[in-house]
Amino acid sequence: MGTNFNGWQSQPDLNTIQDEIERVLRIITSKKDLKIFGSGRTDSGVHASNQVAHLDLEIELNTNKFKYQANSLMKTGISIWDVKKVNPEIHARFAATSRAYEYKLISRPSPLREQSAWFYNAEIDLGKLQACANLLSTVTDYSTFSKENPGNIGSEFCTIEHAEWKKIKEDEYVFYIKSNRFLRHMVRYLVGSMLKVGKGDLSIQEFEKALKGEHGNHVHLKAPANGLCLIEVNYPNEVFLTN
Repeated sequence: MGTNFNGWQSQPDLNTIQDEIERVLRIITSKKDLKIFGSGRTDSGVHASNQVAHLDLEIELNTNKFKYQANSLMKTGISIWDVKKVNPEIHARFAATSRAYEYKLISRPSPLREQSAWFYNAEIDLGKLQACANLLSTVTDYSTFSKENPGNIGSEFCTIEHAEWKKIKEDEYVFYIKSNRFLRHMVRYLVGSMLKVGKGDLSIQEFEKALKGEHGNHVHLKAPANGLCLIEVNYPNEVFLTN
């Protein structure tokens, strides 16, 4: 859960997921300079059910024991699900072939669910939302749907493999999106803007123009962080070592 953390990336004097995992792993390994490298950065309040990170160690590990020790020391909200040996030349970020996110909406108040879903108190038109989602694979330049970030230079092109809205409960909806990469705040801008179409504040044609960079950024609405969750990071099979 990202609720109690200031995002993934290590930041001075802030409670981040990277810092907490490194703290624990340094205790276990006695390596004071140990660093981990994530598959991507999640913003403050964003969740991840399947984040991936790598670290370089010159010692042999019992992976099951290592996982148990780490989880016993970790703060609430973080859990290591699996530990695998990988090709020493791979990088968790650059070796990934695709990632997927889910964004959850709920249409009525629910204190237990509002940590991981946006209570959206307006009409949800799945037909319009899916019509917008169908347009996402028609463009690759998502620079207008991201926060300005020097790290995006040269990598603002995203190939959307799948984008779909679903109603999963009477009062719960989810948007699933899979791509080779995502830009900063990209999914939240897309969700917010699609919901403007669903509400009737923006036409599908205006949304399509925005996707193509032909409409000003004022069409964008950034959805809150709490509804977003990183659920998949995919790698080629040759990344993982069998022994």
